[in-house]
Amino acid sequence: MAGLLKNRDNCEHDAQLRESSKQVFRSRETPQHPCDVTLVVNGGKVEFKAHRQILSEASPFFQKLLDSDMKEAKDGVVRLEMFSEAAMATTLDFIYTGNAPIATLEIAEDLIVMADYLFLPKLKTLAKGVAVNLKTFNVSNCISSYHFAEMYQCEELLDNARQFILSNFTTVAKTEEFMNMSSKQIEMWISSDEIDVSAEEDVFKIILRWIYRDKSERKKHFAKLFRHIRLAYVTRDYLRRNVVTNELVRDSAGCLDLVKDTLKLIDCKSYHNLSARPRKCLETAVIVCCLEEHILGFFPRENKFCRIGENSFSRRFSRCHPLSQLVPCQGKLYCICPPLQRLICYDPFSNIWTSLPYPHGRTLRQMFARNEDEMFALVSKFTENHPNDVPPYISKYRPESNTWEDISSLKFAMVSLSSQEGMCILAKDSFIYFIGGRRIRNHRRRTVLKNVYRYNLVTKQGDQLANMRLERAFACGASAHGKIFVAGGINRCQLISNTCEVYDETTNEWQLIASLYMPTDAVPQILSVDDALYALPRGRFHDSDSLGTKIECYDPDKDEWNETTEIPERVDACSMRIFKGLLSDCKVQKKASASIVSRRDQVETPSVRRCLIM
Repeated sequence: MAGLLKNRDNCEHDAQLRESSKQVFRSRETPQHPCDVTLVVNGGKVEFKAHRQILSEASPFFQKLLDSDMKEAKDGVVRLEMFSEAAMATTLDFIYTGNAPIATLEIAEDLIVMADYLFLPKLKTLAKGVAVNLKTFNVSNCISSYHFAEMYQCEELLDNARQFILSNFTTVAKTEEFMNMSSKQIEMWISSDEIDVSAEEDVFKIILRWIYRDKSERKKHFAKLFRHIRLAYVTRDYLRRNVVTNELVRDSAGCLDLVKDTLKLIDCKSYHNLSARPRKCLETAVIVCCLEEHILGFFPRENKFCRIGENSFSRRFSRCHPLSQLVPCQGKLYCICPPLQRLICYDPFSNIWTSLPYPHGRTLRQMFARNEDEMFALVSKFTENHPNDVPPYISKYRPESNTWEDISSLKFAMVSLSSQEGMCILAKDSFIYFIGGRRIRNHRRRTVLKNVYRYNLVTKQGDQLANMRLERAFACGASAHGKIFVAGGINRCQLISNTCEVYDETTNEWQLIASLYMPTDAVPQILSVDDALYALPRGRFHDSDSLGTKIECYDPDKDEWNETTEIPERVDACSMRIFKGLLSDCKVQKKASASIVSRRDQVETPSVRRCLIM
C-alpha cells in the first residue's frame, strides 16, 4: 500500500487503485492491496476490512481520525459498534463504488444516521430519497418519525410526518408518545393554524388530557397552554358549562378572566378586534356575493347559497360606481372605489361594515390580496396637475395600524403602468402580475394591450412575460391549478369577449381555452375556490332585459365550462374562507335571490355557532 501512496499523482495508477479497491472490498483483501483498517460494528460482533486512503478520501470523519495521533489511527481499528452490519456494508459499497443498493426502510434510516455521522452528504441524500419513498406513516410511528427527520435534517420526510400529524391531530393526540411530549412541544402543535380538529373545544380537551397525565408536575404549564385556545371560536354553551367551571381554569392566573372577556365579546357580538383567525380546518371556502341588500355565501361543492349578512353599506357604494372591487384579506372583506376615494371593510364574523381612512394625496387604483393573508394596492400619485408618466407604487396594507406602506416603486419598463387603466392585477406566490389594460394619454383612450408584466416582491425586480393571445382591457383573472387564467374584457373596437386563456409559467406561453357560456356582453369575474375555477356575471356593458345567467365551473381535463346554479346578473363577488360556525345562522337555499330571509339576528340561539355544511 505504501507504494501506491507514493504514486498518487499518476492518474492511471490512481484509477487502477480504485478499480482494485472494488475487488478488495468484495474479497476483503488481496496480497497486492492489503487492507490497513478494521471497522468494528454491530456491538463488536462484526468486522470489515478497508483501506485507510479510500476511507479518508471519502469521509472527513475518517480523514481527521486516521490522520491523527489517536489510538484508532495507530492501531488501525475504528469501533462503530452502534451501527448495524447491513448499514456498514452498504456504506462501504457506496464509498468504494459510488452505488448503494438500499432494499429496506430500516437500512435507509440506518444509512441516514451513519452518513450524518461520517459526513457523507451524497449517501445521506440517497438514503433520504429511499426513506421518503418507502415510509408509510401511521398513528403509532408518526411522532417518532417526525423527531427522527428533525434530528437528521430530512426536510421532505419531516414535512410528510408533520402533515400526517396535523391531518390526524385529534387521534395522534391520544397516543402515548404525544402524552410524553414536553410542554414546549405540546405548545408548538396546539398553536398551529393547521391542526385538524372537529371544533376548537378539542384543543381544550387535548390540553386537559396532557395535564392530567401528571397533574402535580404539569399543572404549572396550563396557563401558558390555555392561551393558545382560540376562545372566540368555542361555543358559548361550552364555555359556560365546561371551561368556566374547570378547576385548572379557575386556579390558573388570568385564565378565568380570558373566558369572561370572551363571553362578553360573544354576548355583545363585538368580533371586529379578534386577535386570531380560526384554524384552517374550521374555515370553509366560499364565494361571497353582494346581492342587493344581502351578502350571500355560495358553497360550490354543495351548490347552495346561504345568507351571511347585510349589504346596506356597500350596495349604494357599488351601484353608483361599478369600478368598485371586493378583496378578501385575513377573514375580512374590503371594498374600494377609486373614483370616490372610499375604502370600507366588512367583518362577516360581527356582520359590521366600517369605513376606513383613505390615504391622503394618493389614488388606490386597484387592490389585490395574496393568499388572503396580505393585501396590496397599485398606488398612483397621479392628479390633474401631475404628468401621467410618474411610476406607480405597490403599497401594502397594515391592518394593525390601518395604514398603507409603500414597498416598491414600479420603474423600469413598467413605467407605462402609470398611463394605463383596466389592467388585470393578481398575486401568485411571490409575484404580482399586471395583465393587459388600455393606455390613456391626455384623457384620450388609446391602444388596448396584450402586454403582461410580472413583479417579484422578494427580489424587487420586474420582467415582461409573453403577450396574451388576445388584447384585453378590464379583464378578470385568477390563479388555479398552478396557472394563471384570464377571461373577458374588451378590445380596441369596444367589442366584448367571453374568451379565456391560460398562462403556463414553465413554458412562458399563453393558450386559449374554452370560452364562457355567459353572454358576450356580460362582464365576467373568475374566482379560485380551493384551486377550482368558477366564473360569475358581474354585470353587463349594455342594458339588457335578460333575467340572469349561471355560475360556471371550469374542467381543466376536458377544457370546458360547466354551468351550475343560476344567479342574478348584477353580483359583486370574491372568494374567501370564513369560519364554519357562522353557517348556523344561515338558511341554506339552492338559489340566490332576495327571498333568503333567515336573518342572523333573528335566530333562536345566535350565540351557539354550529356548522351546517361540513
